[in-house]
Amino acid sequence: MKKIIPHSGFTLIELLVTLSIAAILVSLAVPMMTDTNKTQSIRSLQREFHNALVYARTEAVARNQVVSICASSNGASCSTEWGGGWLIFIDNSSTGYADGVLDTGEALLRVNEYTGRAIASVVDPDDSSAKSAIVFSLRGLMYDSTRAYVQICPSDADDGFARGLMLERSGRVSYSRDSDGNGVHDRIFEDDSGAPDNVDLDC
Repeated sequence: MKKIIPHSGFTLIELLVTLSIAAILVSLAVPMMTDTNKTQSIRSLQREFHNALVYARTEAVARNQVVSICASSNGASCSTEWGGGWLIFIDNSSTGYADGVLDTGEALLRVNEYTGRAIASVVDPDDSSAKSAIVFSLRGLMYDSTRAYVQICPSDADDGFARGLMLERSGRVSYSRDSDGNGVHDRIFEDDSGAPDNVDLDC
């Protein structure tokens, strides 16, 4: 007599339940992965910009010359937008005044071309004007005693992911932080009385 071996498997209901659970897990994981990628992109650009600022300041002191960083859209000349990267160069303009623009004959020290999705901007905290260049004096101070902050935002302008760098007149660079615990990083500069003035980064 032929022995019948029973076969077991998924029922249609069990299969549908399994697929439903998998779909829920995927729907939860995708936003988390998106947020993680967004955070990594912003922090990566923040580190790159920080390293560039430290390098430019160090070169200014080591060479005893004015060194500038300017926005660049093509890796060869200065522009007004930081989205494509930046140039670092010795700013010894023939006029005798550093203008933050790479002129013919000025030595180009480093080129950074950026192709990521994060968006960088540089602003003067004293008058909120956009800056297309950051200039260090031969002593490593901010040229003409200006200040600046670098703001890095995601392409969707979500303030919660924004990060920044603050440059004091001394040339010191510091990272932004969420000082008041509201989920948004602050730019922090001293006001005229010497008290810290905290302003949320605003994409």
